[in-house]
Amino acid sequence: MENLIVLDREKCTGCGLCLTDCSYRNYLFEEKGKPPVIVEDGCIQCGHCVCKCPTGALSVGSISPNTIQSVDFGKIASFDQFAELVKYRRSIRDFKKDPIRQEDLDRLFEMLRWAPTAKNLLMIKWIVVNDWDTVHELASLLLDGVRDQESSAKMIKAWDEQGYDWIHRGAPCLAIATMEEETIWTMTDAAIAAETLDLGAAALGIGACWAGLFMNFIVQNEAARKRIGLSEKQKVGAALMLGYPAGKKYSKTPLRPKCDVRYVQ
Repeated sequence: MENLIVLDREKCTGCGLCLTDCSYRNYLFEEKGKPPVIVEDGCIQCGHCVCKCPTGALSVGSISPNTIQSVDFGKIASFDQFAELVKYRRSIRDFKKDPIRQEDLDRLFEMLRWAPTAKNLLMIKWIVVNDWDTVHELASLLLDGVRDQESSAKMIKAWDEQGYDWIHRGAPCLAIATMEEETIWTMTDAAIAAETLDLGAAALGIGACWAGLFMNFIVQNEAARKRIGLSEKQKVGAALMLGYPAGKKYSKTPLRPKCDVRYVQ
């Protein structure tokens, strides 16, 4: 069995930087200034050691000096710019019927490769429905599954009498984060990925809104699950409605209460 961590001992200067970010302490430095002994025990392939190595002596799986990317610090948003994006981002519920342009989806999911996940497990898989008719059909299937529930009466009436899609709000696109194995982290990972997508969509001028009703109703609706190809093992961890907003951009943001913060010393 090949080792996951590969060290070029000729290039290694024994500087110890690889150890500073290794969560599993996989590098044992027995002598200062000498290459470490590799203790490959639980490596999560985060790649931090490869990125920190000043001489390019390390590779971890597919992460090597040839595959890591340099950070363009000039493109990193300032705190004020990021804070303005967070304040600008709104839950959009009024969309054009046009599908999301493929180049916009490609940019968003390229970005999402770097959304953080616990232990770098990368267990989230996405299903994207980028067609208004299919999203509308899904709403019909989901509402049929809850017609006998009194709590759904208002949205069913709106659908039957006005053709209003309360579940997806007329969005042309659904982005669904799924996982096949559920751990104590996967639902959090899905939420992190979805909110990263939410903020990225706002930066591209795409409206987004968490699809909570879809997430609730899809659980027991076999017809809807089959329609989007959800297997029996797959669970929905998060879902977003996406679309280009039908109305004008928000130029104001509503007041929110201050965070309730208690500092402990």
